[in-house]
Formats: sequence, C-alpha cells, structure tokens
Amino acid sequence: MSYDDIDWSSIDTSNTSFINSIWISKEASEMILKTSLFLPVVILGLIGNILVIYILVKNLHIRTPTNLLIGNMAVADLLSLLIHPWVALTYDFFQNYQLGQVGCQGEAAVECAILIASVISMSAITYDRLTAIVLPKETRLNRNGAKIAMVVTWIVGMLLSVPLVLYRTYKERQWLNFLEKYCTENFDCNKHLLLNRYEKMLVQKLQHHPASYKKRAAKMMFIIIVTFMICRLPFTALIIYRHQLIKVKQLSSSNDVKNQLIFTPRVFPTHPVENLINRVPL
Repeated sequence: MSYDDIDWSSIDTSNTSFINSIWISKEASEMILKTSLFLPVVILGLIGNILVIYILVKNLHIRTPTNLLIGNMAVADLLSLLIHPWVALTYDFFQNYQLGQVGCQGEAAVECAILIASVISMSAITYDRLTAIVLPKETRLNRNGAKIAMVVTWIVGMLLSVPLVLYRTYKERQWLNFLEKYCTENFDCNKHLLLNRYEKMLVQKLQHHPASYKKRAAKMMFIIIVTFMICRLPFTALIIYRHQLIKVKQLSSSNDVKNQLIFTPRVFPTHPVENLINRVPL
C-alpha cells in the first residue's frame, strides 16, 4: 500500500509525536547564503528584461513583430524572476508551507501561466524566424498578428493553469507536538513530448521547396532536438529520482505512524487496541 492510498482522515495523530525531526526554519546564515546566491541572477535578469521592455516602449520604429514577441517574452521572464525564486526559497527555508490556502492554489497556477506564456512566445518567435529564413514565400507575422499572438499566449497560459487552482489543496494535520501545514495536489500529470505532428507539418511545408531548404531545416531541427535532450534529460532524470525518493520516504513515514498508533496504548486510552486496528486502512 502506498502513501497516497492511506485515508489520513481516519487516523488521529493528535496524540502522536511528529514522526520527523522538527526544525521549523533554516538557520539565518544558511538563508543569507542561499539568498545571496539567488540575488545576482535575479538582479541581472531584472535589469536585462526591464531594458528590453523600456527600449520597445520608447522606440516605436523598432516594434517589429519579432521584437514585440521578444518584449512579450521579456515581460513573462520579468514576472518569473519576481515570483519563482522567492517561492522556491520559501519552500526551502521553512518546514511548514507558509503561503496558506490562497498561496497554495495561486502560486503554482501563476508560475505555470507565466512559464507557458514564455514558451508560446518563444515558439511564435521561432515560427517567425522559420518563415523569414527557411520559408520566405510563406506568410509571415505582421504587427497585428504579433499583438494577437501576445494576447493568446497569456490566455492559453491562464487556461492551462486552471487545474492547479482547482486540484491543489492546503491542509493542516495536528500532531502531539507539531502542527503540520502542507500543500498537496490531487491529480497526477504525465508530461509527454509530441514531435510527430509538427514534423509532419514541416515536411508538408517543405515539399515544394528546393533541397537546400530541406537540408537546412532538417539540420536545424536535429540541432534543436539534440540540444533540448542534452539540456533537459538530466534535469528530468533528477526530478524522477527525487520523486521516487519522496514516495519511499512517505511510505516509510506512513508505516511508522500506523505502528505508533497500533502499538502505543496511550494514543487512544478509551478505545481497545482491536478497534484502533480496524480504524487504520490496510
């Protein structure tokens, strides 16, 4: 039986000591060190993205479709720098979840919407460069099309992040010596990379173009895919490995809780051990 299969609502932990060590928050020196490591990256990113946005606002003649999409991506990156690092540090600095119900339902959705908007903006820029270099006879984005694409990126990002608002829940669990606060998700999301459809679309577009265009496009696709795999696979493997470690730790912790509840008479002094065993789902 896994950790997720346990009905925690049927287990009273209020008379059982917390099964993990209690540390509340990291030491001040560690907080300062980690914050100081984040700050240079955040500050440089903020300066760079603010400069991009400022230049586009002040210079009307450079508001080409490509530059507008770059500005949209700069806005997404700016918001990401203002939110993501500090949420990550909050998770790391404190043992309990600190953002409450609103933060639990909101922070992941906001981060997801920003990330999706940034990715779609990058995809639109890639399409614009593709039509300019490889497919010069195809219709390119104009300024109005770029503005529509900018709006669409944020609408799609917000729509796709709605499940994180609906299925994330803030919970509290009272132990004998500790009030546990955490944010949990009630669904699993399996991510898959689907390239086949886009490959077919590109092949259809290239059917009526000279072989040189096809070779350049194939070479570009190969380089992009290999670069993506090299950069992304180690991080993905680390996420999967960390997820498995957390599952094992949670399962071990749940078994410890059941053992304490079953074999410690003081947990429920007014109930016999047989009734207590029946209350714990197996």
